[in-house]
Amino acid sequence: KDALPTFYNLTLRLEKQINIGSAGRLYIMVDAFNLLNSNMPIRSYSKNDGNAYLRNVGTGVEQYSHAPYANNGILNEILNPRVLRIGARFEF
Repeated sequence: KDALPTFYNLTLRLEKQINIGSAGRLYIMVDAFNLLNSNMPIRSYSKNDGNAYLRNVGTGVEQYSHAPYANNGILNEILNPRVLRIGARFEF
């Protein structure tokens, strides 16, 4: 059976609170996603050889047809590695 590789997803967040007197608080955040992996495949097109058997119900004649599937087993989606996000939040 064909299967995609097992992967582990590690996500971290660093957050710093800065008090701004009576005006409120400012939070500075840095998020890091998928720190352990490189370009990890998470979905691929199914493997299909393109064969089809067709039966005409009225006559009972069976026909065989073959057309190669253009996306046979190629990658459809990857999980991007080491994505960083920087943000700020203000509370008053």
